[in-house]
Amino acid sequence: MADPKGFIKIKRQKSIYRPVYKRVKDYKEVIVLRDKKDSESQASRCMDCGTPFCHWACPVGNYIPE
Repeated sequence: MADPKGFIKIKRQKSIYRPVYKRVKDYKEVIVLRDKKDSESQASRCMDCGTPFCHWACPVGNYIPE
């Protein structure tokens, strides 16, 4: 299980977006991917609350039962 206070100890890093002038010229990812160390650090902020994001905020508005 992740550290239950990890979200307090580790600051949230905002995603880095590629500049628009580069994005309009290709179909590559919009967000610059983090390296493995940063990804693991951000993942350790998870409180493992048992309520996935999609259960309470489905982007398409579907009701997702337990």
